[in-house]
Amino acid sequence: AREELVRKSEQDFAKTTWEAIPEAEQAKILTTGNQGGAEHSIRALLQNEGGYTPADGASGAPAIYGINRKWHPEAFDKAAAVTKAQGTEAGKQYASEFYKKEFWDKYNVGSLPENVQTIVMDGVVNHHSGFANKLVDAARSESPDALIQMRLGEYRRLATSSPEKYGQSLAGWENRLKTVQPNSFCYIQGK
Repeated sequence: AREELVRKSEQDFAKTTWEAIPEAEQAKILTTGNQGGAEHSIRALLQNEGGYTPADGASGAPAIYGINRKWHPEAFDKAAAVTKAQGTEAGKQYASEFYKKEFWDKYNVGSLPENVQTIVMDGVVNHHSGFANKLVDAARSESPDALIQMRLGEYRRLATSSPEKYGQSLAGWENRLKTVQPNSFCYIQGK
């Protein structure tokens, strides 16, 4: 019964995520797979990051679209101001530009094989910079599955080494990895 509930929850999340993608992008995913490119990778990242949270993860600082005020105070303030003045779509557009410059370009994610770009983009944002650099290096020669396992191993290491700080985040991190795998949306449409 529990396994069925988990499977149903995963399908509901995937369906909601799929429906949030514009039809033209859905068509591209169905023909080429959920692979990469800055626009697609950042859109997937924003799906994982959500909107505003008053206490983001272990930092406890507020975040908007995943931009944590503790680590990026100016970008957080700007994203919040743009969202307040111009609305959610404008705030997301600002966040997309921030992620493109500060992560996609900085880590040169576009130079990686297309089938790992979304996994790596999500990883360089969500992991610390030391691990992010290892992930980028591994992405030049490893498969998408190997990169997912690498990230999962890091999440589990954190949850085990510091359960009071990271233990409660493990289930969310594991779900996050399910959304960035190549072709993760395609099964919804029977592909």
